[in-house]
Amino acid sequence: MSPTGWPVTGREKHGANQYRARGKHQPVVVLVPVGAGILSSQVLSAHHYSRCSQIWGGSCQAWVGPPRWQHHIHPTPQMVTAAAGNPETPPEILSQLAQVEDLETREILVRNPATPPGTLAYIKPLVAGHRDVPAELLDQLAADLSVAVRSLVACHPRAPAQTLSTLIKDSSRAVRRLAASNINCPAAALWETVHSKDVRTVRLAASHPACSPELLSQLSRHDDWQVRHHVAVRPDIPATAAGHLSHDLHVAVRCAVASNPSIPSEVLAELAQDWSVKTHISLASNPRCPAGTLGKWSRSRNIRLVEAVAANTACPPDILAHLLKHPQERVVRIAVANPNISRASLAMYQLAHLS
Repeated sequence: MSPTGWPVTGREKHGANQYRARGKHQPVVVLVPVGAGILSSQVLSAHHYSRCSQIWGGSCQAWVGPPRWQHHIHPTPQMVTAAAGNPETPPEILSQLAQVEDLETREILVRNPATPPGTLAYIKPLVAGHRDVPAELLDQLAADLSVAVRSLVACHPRAPAQTLSTLIKDSSRAVRRLAASNINCPAAALWETVHSKDVRTVRLAASHPACSPELLSQLSRHDDWQVRHHVAVRPDIPATAAGHLSHDLHVAVRCAVASNPSIPSEVLAELAQDWSVKTHISLASNPRCPAGTLGKWSRSRNIRLVEAVAANTACPPDILAHLLKHPQERVVRIAVANPNISRASLAMYQLAHLS
């Protein structure tokens, strides 16, 4: 029997012995197993035979013989992983094993110090982008020289927090941004972005779910208005940050504060006195807008402001009943579609239109 389980006749065995005994410079065929089939065959000298036996596990699992015996070889996954992890495996064989579409084999090749640099450049992005790659291997790939590999690690959903803490200080701007947007990035690492010159990284940190209240208060005083806007729209915005941003110089930031349902009532009352109509419209759409303010704005000459009042799902029914008599048909339609309108007001409106 051959090492692969195929029957070998006495004539073939005798021929194989003669084939090995012809001398150390006589070429023999060593098949390179890949996956469940044969990728190619390597023609080596006879004195490499013992070395090849060690590569495949020490029991000559890579059959040596004439080319006509190639169809007898059926390599096992154990043969492939043993060859991929052996530092004595020839580089050309390691390069061929990199074509195996198996995560375990490619992980072993990445850890093998004998893997050629060209092969590593090919398989490292494939390993770093795989969804099932181990966390410890991601930590190892985070120190790779390739920006593409580090970027794949930075955006990987299984990237460890400690690895992301390192990558958020990376020399590459793209890697820093991906690390700051990763859901696993810890709150302590986000503090590294406070004094960063890359404003987009700071914006990503301001919108990160792990951003602490202390960091949000710090970012509410950032020079970039979009960073402050990201803080203003957060549902967990601290009260101190909300009070500070309600007086922001940029109207878009104040509008974001006015439309945020998490803003304290006293801050919303201050925004009702804002000079910008845009801020009033944003506040009128806020479910926590005071009823007195909504009643006052329902009689405004600004149609967009009145429409925002009519669309507010927390608008009192008496104000909606008043808006049913508005001269603008669009305002009336919005008030009718409001789920908070009373049945009596809706019935009176329908009766008036039917008649």
